Amino acid sequence: MSYYRKFKSLANEKDHGYAYDSSAFETKAQVDGHFRMYQTYGDGLTQHSSDWTITREYIADYLASFAVAMLTDEELLKGACYSIGHRPGSDQIAFAASVVYQKPKDDKQYVKPRYFSLNEMKVSSSDSKRHDKRYEEVREFHDGSAKSIFRILIPEYADGLMVYAYADAIREWALEDNARAYTQLPGLFLEWTKDHDAAQQLHNAYTACWNLVQAYQLRHSAEAAIDNYKRRAGIETPPASEAA
Repeated sequence: MSYYRKFKSLANEKDHGYAYDSSAFETKAQVDGHFRMYQTYGDGLTQHSSDWTITREYIADYLASFAVAMLTDEELLKGACYSIGHRPGSDQIAFAASVVYQKPKDDKQYVKPRYFSLNEMKVSSSDSKRHDKRYEEVREFHDGSAKSIFRILIPEYADGLMVYAYADAIREWALEDNARAYTQLPGLFLEWTKDHDAAQQLHNAYTACWNLVQAYQLRHSAEAAIDNYKRRAGIETPPASEAA
């Protein structure tokens, strides 16, 4: 079921409004094809133009405004789980960090090529992996750094929102280990901005959305656990009309 939701801009309410269109699809969207904006000319949420996909210039305000809208719109929050919630797991990040090129000790030393598969999360030096499409060769730029991890993990089809989500997930993972040096905010890491305050504001906006998505997912997980308990205990759940 598709839906279209309008919501106001926190920072530019007199200029434009935002929308989330679950049916919109744009392969070249800078951020996310579902994230739209339109002109209001200060007329509330009244749409005075066709909408278009937002650019990175508006991503921070869109996400902050999106978070506010999701607080009172569960259907919108449910849809956001697909857009905001697409991030790599800590096991995938840890594997990508373990893919490190082995440098020869001198020019005469031969280093046997090694290959890795993200899907299988394996590293192999077997010659049979050379032509296995599931595997890629470990190259010199694979050094376990944040850039190397990011390069391994990010899908070719990733849009701007996914790119940011992956960078944020890598940063969170790195911050859990104080021995790791990577602490750059995603906006700076991705070179979307050189301004630390702008990067921090973007991080605040994204984090608000990400926390709401996690809360939604955890709540539904809790509800499923309760339903499982009731079913095993033979407790019948009354119809909604009786419960009310």
